[in-house]
Amino acid sequence: MGEDGFSDALDHPPGQGDGFVDSPSPDPNAYALRVKGDSMHPAIRHGSFVVVEPNGRCMPGEYVVIALVDGRKMVKEL
Repeated sequence: MGEDGFSDALDHPPGQGDGFVDSPSPDPNAYALRVKGDSMHPAIRHGSFVVVEPNGRCMPGEYVVIALVDGRKMVKEL
């Protein structure tokens, strides 16, 4: 989710999705993104999974998901 900022949401019922990412989180709204492309290489590589905790507290140096008013979404370093 680099400059182009497009993502595909695969909203499947639990157990019916594209797979499972075993990463415990205290955030009940946590979800995972599978990275396609190398815009964040070498920090985040193509095929990696990024766990997003929307209710978490953002800290400088962490990667965050941002949504722009035009609908684009990106992963950036805060």
